[in-house]
Amino acid sequence: MNLALYKEFDEYKDIKEINKGWSNDFKYIATFSNKKVIIRISDIKYYEKRKQQYEYLKILNNKNLNIPRTIAFGILDNQYVYTILTYLEGEDANDIITSYSEEKQYQLGIQAGNILKEINNTKITRNKKTWYQRYQTKIANKIEKSKEYQSIIPEYHRIINYIYQNMALVKYRRDFLCHTDFHLGNMVIYNEQIYVIDFDKMGLEDNYGEFKPFIWNVMKSIPFQNGLINSYFNNKVPDQFFKVLALYAAESIISHIPWAHGFNEKEVLVALEVANQTLSYFDNFNQYIPTWYKDYQYE
Repeated sequence: MNLALYKEFDEYKDIKEINKGWSNDFKYIATFSNKKVIIRISDIKYYEKRKQQYEYLKILNNKNLNIPRTIAFGILDNQYVYTILTYLEGEDANDIITSYSEEKQYQLGIQAGNILKEINNTKITRNKKTWYQRYQTKIANKIEKSKEYQSIIPEYHRIINYIYQNMALVKYRRDFLCHTDFHLGNMVIYNEQIYVIDFDKMGLEDNYGEFKPFIWNVMKSIPFQNGLINSYFNNKVPDQFFKVLALYAAESIISHIPWAHGFNEKEVLVALEVANQTLSYFDNFNQYIPTWYKDYQYE
């Protein structure tokens, strides 16, 4: 997509496309008023979603968090919607987290947990349908799609039974403003500070679901994940949280493998590895507190 063809970007220089991530959006780094920015171009069918996300980000910007700042939002030729945010300098957290001591990894997790808390504490207008109603529909769809792959999903029937037996755990969970893809892969580190990026999946969900992508943190840094959880709950993690997390972990297994089949064999192998690792963390769902969790706090 050639942004130079659109007058909306006349003042943007050094435009370079970013070929990274799983989104179908077009993404670019550019310079505007001598500062780097991120330009995201989405199909017009996502207009309402992107507009709402942009408005949420504007609200979050008032909290002075380590997240992108809003710059502009609009429509191109009635075909696309664009979002322009500040570019956050730093190195991919995934790439450098292990270069720090375990204590520093834990402290970076604390930073991330504090940011997440502020995101989730934002006042919102809740969905007309409860989270439980929406989650029931979501799970039913995922289970139906998973049936085609039950022969390769490890411990498939055990997982399905576990989901059915524990669905009631989310009956009284409510909506929060959520990033919904909160893990090291969507963070950068600059001057030993965590910055959170990629808010394109932001929406209203159960805040415990923010911890669903734990596997991507744990495979890199267990101290980071523990710092994230402990700081989020002010070092008083409720037992109920782990029960819900185990349910969401089971859900992730049955949805990840079908998703991976839509890409390539490499992603299928990754999904299988993640499934087996998750089962190990929860002892095939015979326990709900994952083996990697520690309530330790560094002095």
